[in-house]
Amino acid sequence: MGLSIGIDFGSAYTKAVYTTTGATTRMVPMRLNEPWTPSMVARNPRTGMLEVGSSAIGAAAEDPKNAIVLVRRLLGRYYHEPAVREVRQRVAYEIVRQEITGPGKAHVMVGDREFAPEELAAAILEEVRRDAEAALGQPVTRAAVTVPACSHFRQRYEIWLAARMAGLEVVRLVEAPVAAVYGFGMAPVAEGSRTVLVYDLGGSAFEVSVVRWIDGQAVLESMDRDLWLGGEAFDQVIVDQVMAGLRTWQPGVGERLRADPRSMWKLKVEAERAKKLPSWMPSADVLVVGALRGELDVDEEIQREECEAWIHPYIARTMTLVDQALKLGWPGAGEIEAVLLVGGPSCLPLVRRLLVEKFGEEKIKADVDPMLCNALGAAAVAARSAGVVCDDWLRKCPHCGALHRPWAEVCDQTGGPLGRG
Repeated sequence: MGLSIGIDFGSAYTKAVYTTTGATTRMVPMRLNEPWTPSMVARNPRTGMLEVGSSAIGAAAEDPKNAIVLVRRLLGRYYHEPAVREVRQRVAYEIVRQEITGPGKAHVMVGDREFAPEELAAAILEEVRRDAEAALGQPVTRAAVTVPACSHFRQRYEIWLAARMAGLEVVRLVEAPVAAVYGFGMAPVAEGSRTVLVYDLGGSAFEVSVVRWIDGQAVLESMDRDLWLGGEAFDQVIVDQVMAGLRTWQPGVGERLRADPRSMWKLKVEAERAKKLPSWMPSADVLVVGALRGELDVDEEIQREECEAWIHPYIARTMTLVDQALKLGWPGAGEIEAVLLVGGPSCLPLVRRLLVEKFGEEKIKADVDPMLCNALGAAAVAARSAGVVCDDWLRKCPHCGALHRPWAEVCDQTGGPLGRG
């Protein structure tokens, strides 16, 4: 039997961690020794082949219209859903309706090929599995995989399906805030209760959850979220401000840049780098050499104070959502034992300052890598669940043993009624 790992399958990045039953933890390095894999698939414009993860970034810079991001947002979604409409408005690639009778799922066009979202998700998870096998030197066949706390049955099923297509048996689907609690080493108490708040500010979304351990069981008391408030929103604000500065000294250049997907992609990559400015650096440069096919070099200096002023309204919005989650779950700020910082942007000094004002310095926990804590928690679950395959929530045919989606009523093979797996 192969190894079991924990996978945090995120909208922006996917991470993997291996934990032995003896609690020895090992972060699994991805290709090129990077700590995580971009959740991206892109068509190489030269070869026509699909590139996955880090190698897709280079292909995306050359052909942004065939760079598929936010694929997790499309899992289990029908084309007509508002969530799909929002994705269509924000990405360069084409989303189409699956040509079948009925509502029709959202599919993705890459070049002249049509893909189901779970096929692209499987390509990302397979890349992670192969990198894990290369790093660990053994076959990896099982995984505990994180799912958003707000995900419904169809979304969870297609995450499970993508993992199976990637050659992984799913030992458990773990809600992301519960995985974070495990990742921070806050084991459940056998008696009594423990209440923590998970502040998850990721690359593409924000989610706040109140998790309470009651007699050894994790209960998601309340949550709130904004699907479009994350690091990418901050990147876009920086891009907009840089563009505004360009227009003041070179009229018309901003409009030309916006019409050039390749230059805009490079500018966004630079904006992301500037956003990660360490707290001890007062400024950062946004530098794009050879924009507009070599006509323009973009070189703008951004001061820390002005960058924080640009993103402050977004961080303030997360604090409003924190207050709403506390009201929904009834605990006051004083009842929260710890505030766990999850996601890369949660490391921003502005985030910490505002959370300290609300909860106090002693409750803010950032001693675990916020980019890896969910994967660490999933790995802990995988180690505990080794040998237990997560098929029990599917519907199983009592006659032929085939597994079906949770909402299916009859077996595709026999036509008979289904039971629970």
